[in-house]
Amino acid sequence: MLAVADLRVAYGSRVAVDGIGSSVERGVVFGRLGPGTRVSCSDHGGPRHRPG
Repeated sequence: MLAVADLRVAYGSRVAVDGIGSSVERGVVFGRLGPGTRVSCSDHGGPRHRPG
């Protein structure tokens, strides 16, 4: 398990995040998205769902 507690992020005197936490169990894919976040996905040849 990966756990984060009481996370604080500040840019100079401006606090962006204060006191959040989360935990993720092994084998789980997790992410936090916010303004300006870029997301990319790639296919590594795994199984695909093909309708019909």
